[in-house]
Amino acid sequence: MVYLAADAEGALLDWLAVRPKAAHEVVFTNRFGRPITITGIQLQIAGYGRRLGLRLACHQLRHTFARQLIEVGTPVTTVQRLLGHGSLRTTQRYLSLADPIVHRDYDAAMTRLLAGDQAR
Repeated sequence: MVYLAADAEGALLDWLAVRPKAAHEVVFTNRFGRPITITGIQLQIAGYGRRLGLRLACHQLRHTFARQLIEVGTPVTTVQRLLGHGSLRTTQRYLSLADPIVHRDYDAAMTRLLAGDQAR
């Protein structure tokens, strides 16, 4: 099961309306009209990163997805299921990267510090 946000669904429908015709009934094809491979996707993502001057890999996008879900308070068990992790321990690694309480407290502290600097 794949869930799509409304904007992603809109982008997908737009793509399906203009994509080149292919012999395969898949969403994404390579330049030869065949289904794109995992390696093909990895190369595309790496290429986009190079254009931006970044080292970018597919797995980084997965980490970003998980981190952002945790940052907005999504239960870790939901993130676990979305990522397909068999063990909650695997998903809990993302908690240290995206602790929303620590982030909120840090932002509040920095706001107070900056306000104090301006008062002097």
